[in-house]
Amino acid sequence: MTASSKASATGNDEMCFDCGVRAATPGRPLVVEMYRVLGHSGRRLAFKEVQVHVPICEICRLEENSSEMRRNRIVGACLLIPLVAGIAFGISQGEIFRAALFGIGAGFVLSVIARATVGHKRRSREHPEIKSRLKGGWTFDRPGT
Repeated sequence: MTASSKASATGNDEMCFDCGVRAATPGRPLVVEMYRVLGHSGRRLAFKEVQVHVPICEICRLEENSSEMRRNRIVGACLLIPLVAGIAFGISQGEIFRAALFGIGAGFVLSVIARATVGHKRRSREHPEIKSRLKGGWTFDRPGT
């Protein structure tokens, strides 16, 4: 039995876009939020938001969630470790406020770098609708955040 006949046997004609082997879980697509800036109106930023539904199987969904949790832990550690180190150094030197500010600044810089570099290998970026929107100026980051 081929992958496509398995999908038909389960009543689902869509294959998982991520792995291309298993049938997508019916009614549970991967929802990818995308944003596009339309313009500025005074201090307000006008943007459009869209949700792209990508068919995905349960196994690939679990891998996606695991990857996202790993990324969040790394970013959290990048924020917390310099802050704690800065406070500890500040206590020993009698300059808690300055050391804490340094720790916050260093943590912020490290977390931005980690967020940009520690990503998941999402095949969903190759989905035709997502590729088309990316070429049209859409992004994954919400404007103004």
